[in-house]
Amino acid sequence: MRRVFLFLLIIISYSFIRPQEIIENPEKPLSRNAGRVLKLKEVIRITDKSVDYYFKYPGDLKVAHDGCIFFRDEEQILKFSPEGEFIRNYFKKGQGPGEISGWNYPFALFKDEIYVYDSNPRKIIHFDKGGDLIEEFSFKSEDYRNLYGVLDGSFIFIKNVYPSVEERKSRLHDVKHIIFLVSNDGKVERENSVFPVKQFLGQNYGKGWAPFDTVISEDNKRLYIYHTCEYMIDLLDIKKGEVIRSFNRKYPRVKYTIKYPDEEEFAKKYNAPIKKFEDDISDLYICKGFLWIKTSTKDKNKGDLFDVFNEEEQYIDNFYINLKGSLMGVHEDSIFVLETDEDENLQIVKYKIIDGIKIPQSPGLPGLKKDVE
Repeated sequence: MRRVFLFLLIIISYSFIRPQEIIENPEKPLSRNAGRVLKLKEVIRITDKSVDYYFKYPGDLKVAHDGCIFFRDEEQILKFSPEGEFIRNYFKKGQGPGEISGWNYPFALFKDEIYVYDSNPRKIIHFDKGGDLIEEFSFKSEDYRNLYGVLDGSFIFIKNVYPSVEERKSRLHDVKHIIFLVSNDGKVERENSVFPVKQFLGQNYGKGWAPFDTVISEDNKRLYIYHTCEYMIDLLDIKKGEVIRSFNRKYPRVKYTIKYPDEEEFAKKYNAPIKKFEDDISDLYICKGFLWIKTSTKDKNKGDLFDVFNEEEQYIDNFYINLKGSLMGVHEDSIFVLETDEDENLQIVKYKIIDGIKIPQSPGLPGLKKDVE
């Protein structure tokens, strides 16, 4: 009986429970200028025509408070000045102090200093603004998938927990995505923030179903999480380990299109479902405290539709961005786009936003009195 009680206690402690109140926004935003195409002006173009670095799989772009640009690539963590001039590569292969040996090395910025998680020896490497090693922290007892940020001297991690092979019955399963808050001595301070993500799993095969995307607030205290196919965002208070709010908007779903040649073959072979609709949301970004949501809505002339929510989770604006590449990041009044030239060379381009977020003047929006340009 005691074992049954303990089992139920574990299940309850790891259950994901949304707040009773869900903020439901209407289909249309409050801004009168919604639906426009965002005007952009190119200000920087970074190429890899250098002996100091190369572009192969650039991603995970972040911008420090001083405007310096960081991103990862194959065995590289690159830093550029606000003007796009190369400063340094933080990646040094090896297992010694300040060296990285793993294939997975996410990083976080905090007070313009960089924290790198090396997943192979499971350690955090802390560099100062100039790139010099300050200290290292070891995490030998846990295998985390990603490092989201730093909060009050502790680290924000995520870990995925899959059902055992024996439990995989050729159907949709919940894969637990657990958010951890870990002290610098490796002690888990909190681990009860669990977000189930649907995946189709069999004993020797699997296929993704629902997405999982996150973006951390600029103060590193809140995490916006998208983990279903439908339009719903959960706002996690990281310190408390609680979802404090959930919010959505009325969204006309987009019909799903087959993405891969073997998708229908896989479905027939394993009796797997095929989606009827696209995932409503594809990416999340934070810009000046506002949440940008890239939706599944596309227009062949206007580009991709982005929704904008304020810190009260009100749907205040939307616009289209017509890009020649993929959006890597958003910072202040600029966006960063990964593009290719006529020779298929990768380039990172910074564009200045000419017409910014339109904050409507409304009695329902206390404290918001002017547009942010």
